[in-house]
Amino acid sequence: MNKSIMMGRLVRDPEINYTTKKDGDEFVVANFRIAVDRKYSDETDFFPCTAFGWLAEFVEKYLYQGIKIVITGRMENNNYTNKDGDKVYGVRLCCDEIEFAESKNSQDDDEDDSKSRSRSNKSRQSSSRGRKSSGSQRSSKSSSGRSGRNSNYSSGKSSRSSSQRGRSSRNDDVDEQFDDMDYEEFD
Repeated sequence: MNKSIMMGRLVRDPEINYTTKKDGDEFVVANFRIAVDRKYSDETDFFPCTAFGWLAEFVEKYLYQGIKIVITGRMENNNYTNKDGDKVYGVRLCCDEIEFAESKNSQDDDEDDSKSRSRSNKSRQSSSRGRKSSGSQRSSKSSSGRSGRNSNYSSGKSSRSSSQRGRSSRNDDVDEQFDDMDYEEFD
């Protein structure tokens, strides 16, 4: 089985090539490169990608430098001989599916969300200082481990917008209610 799923940003605008097949039909090929951040380091990997046919037309119409996408495809050898006569070995991701990983306005939303999260965290910290705790003081690491919550979320680093956060039928902010719960209830 050869299947790869990668999420990253386009390094530059895609190159679109139109070729003619032997039967005279025109065929579209899109070549582009994505930058994929590694999970546990500050390093970034760059992968060449190729899309064919209708998917290449989609790439031409909708993708541009900097857009964040998710690609599902297969890795293929991309070996060739360069103009100096040297054999060059490489791989490329041949795309089967491409999806958008963020909305057009998500960068604006992310900035707004980070400001509101900062204000919300400050108000929570000040209100929790006034509250008496029956148990010992908890660190955010241990509380997130007990609750099964993502520690990045607990520390206020969530990338979810307010529209993506949990809301009950009464339009209460379920995530805030969960954060305010005493974790000793789960022990």
